[in-house]
Amino acid sequence: MADHRSPGRYVCICEKTFGRWADLNRHLESSKRHNKDPRGPACPVDSCSHLSKFTRADNFKAHYIKQHGASSDEADAYIREWKDLGMP
Repeated sequence: MADHRSPGRYVCICEKTFGRWADLNRHLESSKRHNKDPRGPACPVDSCSHLSKFTRADNFKAHYIKQHGASSDEADAYIREWKDLGMP
């Protein structure tokens, strides 16, 4: 699935390059291009225009803080609740 073309560069089949193997793996697991079922939480704000689930919890956290004025602690608490419900 990936091609290691030069030292320190990992290239995905979609041609994106990464400096670390772990970054390529995260891309493969969370990219909507490669994974049609996002594993992150959905925004709990009813009036939010972002209707689909996020691909990663850190992306959700940034959205929740920036778009809805939540604190970092509030975002972390929501993510903990979401994970406690057995979500990935």
